[in-house]
Amino acid sequence: MQTKIIASVLAILTVSNYTYADTCPEPSSIYKTKSSFEAKDKSGHIWKGEDPGQPVDVKTLVFEDAAYITEDETENGPVKVSQLSCRYQNLAAVVTEK
Repeated sequence: MQTKIIASVLAILTVSNYTYADTCPEPSSIYKTKSSFEAKDKSGHIWKGEDPGQPVDVKTLVFEDAAYITEDETENGPVKVSQLSCRYQNLAAVVTEK
């Protein structure tokens, strides 16, 4: 019984990750602004990523992973957040607005 539950949870997590990945903007839609990176997904949401401090060639970016983030770190300590993050090599982008 426990094996079935564990297998079910792993299957759901795997499918969820693919669902998140389908939400992420295409790597080809990412462009550099003055101080960050931006992209627009199929739904019209705007995604932003901070400059990682190392060179990023937007023409060669490849999607790697998507994750749902529930906690972030600030100067004052941890804060609760609710955001989807998409990673493209050394660049991560989060949805900001529509």
